[in-house]
Amino acid sequence: ANRNLESFSYSVSHDLRAPLRSIEGFSALLLQEYGNAIPPGGKTLVEKTRQSTVKMAELIDAILEFSRTSRRDLRREEVDMKALAEDVLNEQLATQHGRQVKVEMGGLPPCWADRVLIRQVVQNLLSNALKFSRRRETPHISLGSFFEGTRCVYYVRDNGVGFDMAYRNHLFKVFERLHDSKDFEGTGIGLAIVENIITRHGGSVWLESDIDKGCTCYFTFGESEGKGIS
Repeated sequence: ANRNLESFSYSVSHDLRAPLRSIEGFSALLLQEYGNAIPPGGKTLVEKTRQSTVKMAELIDAILEFSRTSRRDLRREEVDMKALAEDVLNEQLATQHGRQVKVEMGGLPPCWADRVLIRQVVQNLLSNALKFSRRRETPHISLGSFFEGTRCVYYVRDNGVGFDMAYRNHLFKVFERLHDSKDFEGTGIGLAIVENIITRHGGSVWLESDIDKGCTCYFTFGESEGKGIS
């Protein structure tokens, strides 16, 4: 039933793209060809229509991404988490346009997981950490791990705006957001993808935060997945 639902959501999202492109294209053509004849108020409405199509396209892309991660068969292998995290971090920092970001990276043991999907987990978590800490004079991002018995727990920590823990159960739901999109861009699906991937690996993911005191995201792949602190 889940696979049928995922296939349905993928098909619907894919089929929505064509009419959406038409709406955006015709709106742009309307402004280009007849813009001088349209009153200012009309131009504003057309531009808002175009902005809405862009937003809807982002949501469709998010649905497709969620569906892809749900449909992909797991291909487990030993993953060098430290090398993977460093690679993703360098990519993310390259988009910060000169911002000075303080980064601390502790031990990250290798794990037995799907490399492509785990890369997406790290990418989503680092992207969130950088996004929600960008208003700090010096954004501070930490990556590391620790052991609880034989279970290795990885974490990504930031010194950003944080959130009220009373709403933590909403964060892993598709399209749920605790911050206004005018303040922080995004579709509200990143953490849902993270939880989906980690759960498929037999692990768990959870958050700890407080308003204006940053956030830490923890995740694990289950018992005996870490191979020893590097």
